[in-house]
Amino acid sequence: MILPDGLLREYIGDGRLIVRPLGEQAIRPASIDLRLGRELRIASYDGYRTHDLVDDGPFFLDRLAFVLAATLEWIEIPDYLAGVLAGKSTRARQGVVLENAGYVDPGWRGELTLELCNLAPRPVRLTHGMTIGQLRVEMLLVACERPYGSDSTSHYQESRGPV
Repeated sequence: MILPDGLLREYIGDGRLIVRPLGEQAIRPASIDLRLGRELRIASYDGYRTHDLVDDGPFFLDRLAFVLAATLEWIEIPDYLAGVLAGKSTRARQGVVLENAGYVDPGWRGELTLELCNLAPRPVRLTHGMTIGQLRVEMLLVACERPYGSDSTSHYQESRGPV
């Protein structure tokens, strides 16, 4: 079952699901809007360089450029929920693709890393705090037996910034 807006508000309100800071209009009919955090890791032939959207200002993502970013929000998902990260149609219409490796396991805690690419013929402006994606939250039939973070294979638990 996908959680609708009323249940999203209820679960966030009583702390079963944590999304901090929650944007004013973030809760949509069946998802939660997520915003772009401050740090980008820009891919190049030599590796990655960092750009801080607050200290360095907006970044213009060139055509076919690839960056790692993170959500502004810290997310905590209990062992009986899972999340699916998807792009926003507004950004897709600008040419920005949010890579679809966006499954958020039960037990996840941290900022979500985003893989962004621009398919438009012109650069797209990225700014700190802009709406970048949405999180759909789904209910499991029962709580999972081994939530993310319960063993040593959970490499990204408690992530901060793009990793």
